[in-house]
Amino acid sequence: MESSEVLTHILQFLKPSSAILGLLAVLKFFHSVLDSGRVYKIKQLEFLNCCLKDPESGGKAYTIEKLIESSYKVHIPYEQTLVIMEHEKRQTLFALYKSSEKYLDFKERQFSLLPKFSSLKQFDMKNIDLKP
Repeated sequence: MESSEVLTHILQFLKPSSAILGLLAVLKFFHSVLDSGRVYKIKQLEFLNCCLKDPESGGKAYTIEKLIESSYKVHIPYEQTLVIMEHEKRQTLFALYKSSEKYLDFKERQFSLLPKFSSLKQFDMKNIDLKP
């Protein structure tokens, strides 16, 4: 065999293997992008948990408000966040907060409908904006 034939065989072998290596590099990149988003969410939850465990400090309320705001894309005051967190369906309440905050009354570590919405007779469907 001549050296050119050997070189041809090596090049034929390298073409598929370089394509496979390229594909593996692309897959690794996409995995790292997806995994970094998941790691960010986990770190954010750990930080929130740490803030809730710490005794009262000056920045605790602000930090918790900002963490919740970045997660749910709506500003929820600290006191209302604590009330929602004590409820058993907190995940649903946080998700619905943006569309329901104008109907809720938060008092003394609990919440209820505003008095004008507490009766079905007083509840006028025409005046309700259901758009988020």
